[in-house]
Amino acid sequence: MKAKNTIRAALAAAALGVVLLGPAGGLETRAAQTTSSTTLKEGWIQQNGHWYYQKSDGFFYKGWLQIGDKYYYLNTDGSMKTGWLKFDNSWYYLEDSGVMHTGWLQLDGKWYYLGADGRMYTGWKQMNGSWYYFHSAGDMQTGWRKTGDTWYYLNSDGKMAEGWKQIDDSWHYFTKGGDKAGKMVTGWQTIDSQVYYLRESDGVMLTGWLQDSNGKYYYMKTSGAMATGWRQIDGSWYYFADNGQMATGWLQLASKWYYLDPTYGKMAQSATLTIDGKSYSFDGNGEWTGSAGNSSASASAKTSSAQTPAFSPSTSSSDGAGPGGSDSSSTSTESPGSSSPGSSSSGSSGSSQSAPGTGSSKWG
Repeated sequence: MKAKNTIRAALAAAALGVVLLGPAGGLETRAAQTTSSTTLKEGWIQQNGHWYYQKSDGFFYKGWLQIGDKYYYLNTDGSMKTGWLKFDNSWYYLEDSGVMHTGWLQLDGKWYYLGADGRMYTGWKQMNGSWYYFHSAGDMQTGWRKTGDTWYYLNSDGKMAEGWKQIDDSWHYFTKGGDKAGKMVTGWQTIDSQVYYLRESDGVMLTGWLQDSNGKYYYMKTSGAMATGWRQIDGSWYYFADNGQMATGWLQLASKWYYLDPTYGKMAQSATLTIDGKSYSFDGNGEWTGSAGNSSASASAKTSSAQTPAFSPSTSSSDGAGPGGSDSSSTSTESPGSSSPGSSSSGSSGSSQSAPGTGSSKWG
């Protein structure tokens, strides 16, 4: 209502030949160029290579001029302005035709956005459901952007990244939807029902072997998802609890017993081992055969070594699909008891890092 009243007042005053209306609602006086009473044709005239807008009484306009749905700006001498214009602490762009530009604008390889009122955007702006960031000079930004303590990533088209994003051969995850959209996450994250670990220092999704500060080992598949259950890595079988921790020592699954190296977690198979001074034999599937002179070994001794670690990764729920979807490696996740280790249905993971005890380090 206020804007409409301003327009009505401006147009009424313009009829008297004294004011003009600008796109920001401001009023500008015009400069008289002649006192002749001769009636002249109103419109654009060109003098000395410059354009002016002259009314029938011979006056030249200055300031903002609206003709139909287009805006122009006339300098203090009445000449039509082109290019960048700073007016009331806001920037506008006037095309070569003098028309005030709105919407996207590309200049010298940079993109700018000017609102419906012609003002150049700066800072964070949401358009058509996507967020963009414009420098204080107005040019649209791409790549990494830090606001406060939070990192964001702007795609090559300027749109803020959400969900999984591969950057320089590394995967990152950015929150989706709502006021917190676009924030790069770090640490343990549950995404689409899968657990991932994003490095604290830079948000890179980690794969292969991980070791936490308590010395516990985890294995992240090539998709980044945390492994659970049986996993064959570099020709050896390992077992990972529901919380992802690698099991060691005696392990009972249903009525079957297995033994996993207490340091490196590798499952014993096709071997007879001396454990706590007693001999135990294991078949090709890693199952204890109950033979080799100690078939009556107490289950309590085994059970005490087979307890699942109590530690559980700290996770937060978030939407999205993991990079690459399901694990694409040829590593089998079947139980050793259902697919014999070393058979054609299984293979070693080509993306695994150093195995426990062979150079794996804590993540940072």
